[in-house]
Amino acid sequence: MRLEHDLAIRRAVGSILSDDSALGVGTGWHRIVGRALSEIREAADEAGVHIAITHVESRRGSLVIRTDALARRVPTAVADAISEVWLHASDRAGMTCEQCGALGFLINGDEPRVRCARCESEQAARDAVRQGFREQIAEACRYCIGVCLEHGRLLPVENVVIQVAPMDETGHRFFLDEVHERLCWWRAGSWIEGVDEALRTRFRKMDFHRVQATAEEWSIARVLFPEDFREADARNALIEDQRTRRAGEIRSAALAYVRACARERRVLGLEDFGQRRWPRDGAVKRKIMIDALHDDIASGVPVMDVWQRFEVSGTIARRLVGASSYGNLYRILRDNEMPVAFRPGDIARWVHDGKLRREEGMDILGIESGPAFDAFLAAWLAGEQ
Repeated sequence: MRLEHDLAIRRAVGSILSDDSALGVGTGWHRIVGRALSEIREAADEAGVHIAITHVESRRGSLVIRTDALARRVPTAVADAISEVWLHASDRAGMTCEQCGALGFLINGDEPRVRCARCESEQAARDAVRQGFREQIAEACRYCIGVCLEHGRLLPVENVVIQVAPMDETGHRFFLDEVHERLCWWRAGSWIEGVDEALRTRFRKMDFHRVQATAEEWSIARVLFPEDFREADARNALIEDQRTRRAGEIRSAALAYVRACARERRVLGLEDFGQRRWPRDGAVKRKIMIDALHDDIASGVPVMDVWQRFEVSGTIARRLVGASSYGNLYRILRDNEMPVAFRPGDIARWVHDGKLRREEGMDILGIESGPAFDAFLAAWLAGEQ
């Protein structure tokens, strides 16, 4: 897991996760783990009990979360709620690539793991970097720890660690991932040769440089410079009013926009669409509505709604939400807790059974290459068998 994700989870869940407890999962699961631990903390807080997370790891392709709830003899209802959170998170992790967070599937073997097709194809190269550059990875960790301690704050690993020859850019990406993982484990109590264990306490107290002002700093600025905030406050109030009162209108416009893109088979300009949609609004209100429309489209919810009705192609849907593959469309469904109307395996089976034409299957998933779609069919049909 990347160091910044590790720290973000720890900040969010507070005291239930001690510095000595490692988050032994890949970066692709960090949102799932963060959400699960937050829900566990909320369940404990609502019941007025304190628990601790004792174990978080990926074990043979499954997400494992352990707490001391049983040892503390918490009420059965609380223990059941915690188990429910873990099982739900484990289910989500089972279809999420642990490496990148895209839609994944279980790869069986000596070391079962959940991967997407891309990350699985890179696994051998990733393992080669881990095994072939162990000394360089340890050296990079030592240097990174030293630089951060010298500056008194955490610095992005990418800004500190240089590319090791003769490694290419892909190899360097794997190398940085290994450095991140080793730093997370060392922070939680693991060992790196050549690093004084006494430095860990100082390292744990550091965080990445904060670039945003705190609420208290904003309050002081408002008192000192009230005129600077007056116009912004009035505009923010108008934005809030329009977005709240006209929320249904915004969602209706978003669905209409997605369907218009589907008819034209291209991504249309939001500004032009907004001008036609709200011709009677003044320039300021129209701009607010267009910005709200943009945010609603960017959330992916209206796009997924239309896509799951087979009313827009996967290619257009992916362009609208910036998804690199059809797997990212399912990630949007999952993150927004939207029901899934059909899964990739359904498409593969329908095409195989003749219920869906091959071109239609490619269109709904946005797979434009024939060989890529053949590989998709082979993978999913083999998985079912």
